[in-house]
Amino acid sequence: MREAFQVSCVPAYRELARKIGDARMNQWLEKIGYGDRDTSLGIDAFWLPSEAQKRGIKPLTISASEQARLMVRLVAGDLPFSKESLAVLKEIMLAAETPAGKLYGKTGSSMPQADGMSIGWYVGYFEGKGGTWAFACLLYEKGASGKDARAVVEKIFGP
Repeated sequence: MREAFQVSCVPAYRELARKIGDARMNQWLEKIGYGDRDTSLGIDAFWLPSEAQKRGIKPLTISASEQARLMVRLVAGDLPFSKESLAVLKEIMLAAETPAGKLYGKTGSSMPQADGMSIGWYVGYFEGKGGTWAFACLLYEKGASGKDARAVVEKIFGP
């Protein structure tokens, strides 16, 4: 899972989602209040805009502010996950350590949409000397990627 997380390995996520199954996935999306909780695109694709575009079905949607609020809940320990699961998640989310603090996050990218635009996400939190900040950076432009969104965040929280 650690490797899949670091490189955003969609096939690994798809396989994991199939193992989790519809009922359990929907239960957890509801428990944590994740976006519009719409999995109608399919258990192994509901979060993938490129699959939605191919099939003409909308993917699950979540706004940047909803993503940031979820990170606030994660940092506050206000999500229904075990302490062990939260510790593992924190470990695999660690993206960078600098003199200013620790950056935790996850990138996400889409293939170009019908209008030629792409989505680049970076969602996470930063622990620094002055506190902890949750964030969600969403880029919507030609060629946007999760790496681009991460670069924006790194400029804000840089050393």
